[in-house]
Amino acid sequence: MTARLPLGATFGAIQHFQKQLPPREPNTAFPTSDAFRVAAEAIESAVRRDTGESRDRGRHLVVSATAFHLAGYAARSYSMLPIPALEANLSTQERCLALILRRDMVILREQVIGWFSDVAKSDDQIAARLLSPEDEFDTDDAVVIAATNAYIYAVGTADSGLLYGNRELFQSAIDQLRRLIAAAAQSGQLSTWWVATLTLHLFEDLWDSSLHQRLPQEGPNAGKEIWPGLRSNFIAQMSVRRPPQMELWPSQLSAAKRAIDLIDDLVIALPTSAGKTRIAELCILCTLASQKRVVYVTPLRALSAQVERVLACSFVPLGPVMERCQHHDILETASVGL
Repeated sequence: MTARLPLGATFGAIQHFQKQLPPREPNTAFPTSDAFRVAAEAIESAVRRDTGESRDRGRHLVVSATAFHLAGYAARSYSMLPIPALEANLSTQERCLALILRRDMVILREQVIGWFSDVAKSDDQIAARLLSPEDEFDTDDAVVIAATNAYIYAVGTADSGLLYGNRELFQSAIDQLRRLIAAAAQSGQLSTWWVATLTLHLFEDLWDSSLHQRLPQEGPNAGKEIWPGLRSNFIAQMSVRRPPQMELWPSQLSAAKRAIDLIDDLVIALPTSAGKTRIAELCILCTLASQKRVVYVTPLRALSAQVERVLACSFVPLGPVMERCQHHDILETASVGL
């Protein structure tokens, strides 16, 4: 027998406790990160043991994933939401939140367009259903659709602000989410309240760690003329990848600040897949702005082939030419230059 998780009581307690917390700086862990981690692990354990077809399984996965994210465990958050999980019994708002956690922004945009293209969600159709004596559609159903309309509109606006680096557009979406959170709390729309609250924190983190924010507006002194174009095109092609790669990880932030200084020497020691290549790409971008060539050296032929593909994907669309050479079967190098 599977026990049902009292999510309403849990998030009601979180809402009460959240009021006691000091304001959280963007891209920093919550003071309660350990509590979020423990809660996420407890929910994950319950979900993994559930062998039945629980109606709340998908919701529990999303809650666990968001709790891992708020605790600072982005990789575990992502692993909680494989593609089949998105086909679970999720509301439209919950599915959008899951897509944001997965960074599946292309599918998210399809969801936004599909929602507002649906004639059944229009004001005229809703009014007609409310007036029809034969339709069981009532005011509670209308309130849910109205809340979802507000949420989807805010999500679409925030995504556009992130995509184009438009701070005013993004801030308007954040303000919309805050108004929705307040309205949901007042009207007792618990599901909308927790989804909008978590979405707000996710988007604020995404904006703060985005390349729009972290990649300096002013380039190296030797390349100030061509830097704006290179920077803009680099961010644009990163933003349209699947999934988009428009943010920097915590392990990359401090190094990214120094990448703009061409006379600064960096030694990066990070585990595999922790973001070293992205830091190198930022250094390469600044060097190319100064109209200099870059040599990327790797110790293995297989690694060189992988790096060559990554660098080609990042820089060939911007105009640089890449060359690959081999030296005595020991070192492989990739040369990049305008």
